[in-house]
Order: sequence, then C-alpha cells, then structure tokens
Amino acid sequence: MTVSRENFPKEFFIELIGDSHLEGRLTVNQIRQGYSVEVDLVFFESKKIFRHLTILYGLESAVEAMDQGTQFLSSYLRAQKAQRT
Repeated sequence: MTVSRENFPKEFFIELIGDSHLEGRLTVNQIRQGYSVEVDLVFFESKKIFRHLTILYGLESAVEAMDQGTQFLSSYLRAQKAQRT
C-alpha cells in the first residue's frame, strides 16, 4: 500500500471507559524516517488538549504507529489507575 503525504496527518479518537469528559487522540503523521504518532488526552466536546503524553518517532508504518500509540495510551491509563488505588 502506498500512501501519499497528502493523507496525513490522520487523527483517531479512543473512547475512555468511565470518563465522559476525556478521550484519547492519536495523531499519525508521515515523516522522512517513516511515521510518527502523537498521543494526547483531549476534552471530548472541544477536542482541546487536556494532557500531551508523548510523540513516538521512527515507526515503519501507519499501522505500527497506531498500535504503538494505543499501547502507550493503555499503559499510561493503567499506571494512572494504579496510582489512584
């Protein structure tokens, strides 16, 4: 599959179970060294950033960027939950 730069960046939103105000956002972009993904927590209605979590670089495909971003978000949320209990 060939993808032109015109298709990027792409945003994907992830519902956070138990939180009606926030959702996860993955922004996948094509860069010279492959792909990157920016991982943020954003407000559900306005999509404004609540907390920027990370940017992962040097990923081989857009699918890998989404997978790595989802894993990072999941790990972050699990760590936050563990701190509260």
